Amino acid sequence: MKHNNFSPIKLLKTLLRENATPAGLGLSAGVGIFLGTLPLISTHTLAIIYVTIRLRLNKIMALAIQHLCMPPFVPVACIELGYYMRHGHWLTDVSMDVIFKQFHDRLLEWLLGSLIIAPVLAVIVGISVFFTAKALQNK
Repeated sequence: MKHNNFSPIKLLKTLLRENATPAGLGLSAGVGIFLGTLPLISTHTLAIIYVTIRLRLNKIMALAIQHLCMPPFVPVACIELGYYMRHGHWLTDVSMDVIFKQFHDRLLEWLLGSLIIAPVLAVIVGISVFFTAKALQNK
C-alpha cells in the first residue's frame, strides 16, 4: 500500500511563500479587504480563494486580512453610508433589531456603501501592508 506524503506543515510553508514579495502581499491584502467588505454573506472565503488562485496571490494573507472586515464595524459603516446615499441623512437607530428586521433594505444599503468603502479600505490596507513588508524585508 502506497502512503501519501501529505504534510500540513509543508503545505503551510508553501502557501506562506507564494507571492510573498512586499507588492504581492500588499495586493493580496487589498483583495482580501475588498472582498471582505462586500456583502457576500457566507461566501467571502470562497470568493477570496477563487480570486487569489486566479490572480496567483498569497491566499494566507488575503484570508487572514479579511477578518478586519468582520461585523460590526465595517458592515455597519457600509450600511450607514448606503443609507445616507439612499435617504440623504444618517441612520440613527443602528441596532441588531433594525439590521435584522429590515434586512432586505439594509442589504441594499450595505452593497451601496461597500462600493465606496471597499476600494478605499483596499488601497489603505494594501499600501500599509506593502510598506510594512518592505520595512521588514530591509531589516
